Amino acid sequence: MQLSRIAAAGARALALVGMSVVPAGADSHVVVDDLVSPLGFTVADDGSIYVAETFAVKLTKITKKGERSTIASAPGGISGVEAKGKGTLSYTVSLPPEVGGTPDTLLNR
Repeated sequence: MQLSRIAAAGARALALVGMSVVPAGADSHVVVDDLVSPLGFTVADDGSIYVAETFAVKLTKITKKGERSTIASAPGGISGVEAKGKGTLSYTVSLPPEVGGTPDTLLNR
């Protein structure tokens, strides 16, 4: 069961960046497009996809209905994201020294 969830998440990730793992002749659809440097992603328990758009300096949530919203931003960018279950989300940001940060600060939401 866990392996199929991981495989499904991997297929979603490839769909996010415009690649395909769907066999020829099979049905497929684009989950979301127009992402800016989607360098990290995770799938939450509710099926929402969270994408770290690093060079757009934001963390984007995409619901199962395809609705998109920005849930976090950081001056240095967001480079990683992980759904930890039960509504907990962790993401990594790079905060420039001029705002008192250090690279790769882990934040929990």
